[in-house]
Amino acid sequence: MKKTLSLALCSLSLVVLMTACTPASAPTDTDTTTNTESQEESTIEATEEVSTKIQPFTTAAFTAAKGNQPVAIHFTAEWCPTCKALDKTINERAAELPEDAIVFLADYDNETALKAEHGITVQTTVVFFDKEGNKTETINNPKFEKINELLSA
Repeated sequence: MKKTLSLALCSLSLVVLMTACTPASAPTDTDTTTNTESQEESTIEATEEVSTKIQPFTTAAFTAAKGNQPVAIHFTAEWCPTCKALDKTINERAAELPEDAIVFLADYDNETALKAEHGITVQTTVVFFDKEGNKTETINNPKFEKINELLSA
């Protein structure tokens, strides 16, 4: 009987202690779901907003855009922290790019023919084309301001 009473008191103490340590404003399961859904909606809206300026590389899309508007190809890799940082900056500041500009994201590991065509040997390289489709510059790990400048030229 004593052992059962001791266990019951320990359990009760634990419940009281846990309740006292839980903040009153702690989110419930419902609150967490709502917050997550809101964050996902915000991400979707932001992605849709810049989707015309930042696109995954496809030969068809690149061919259609090149010669009609300023274009850049960013050779990026999933495993490359520098690439991810530049991708993040481009996404966050896409609204600052010229209205008709497109930045294509080319997978460094899979676009071997495209790399060979443009002499790319290092990821985070960006190749720029003017509105007439002429290759104007190739830069490794450029600052966003330089990307914006070359796409505005």
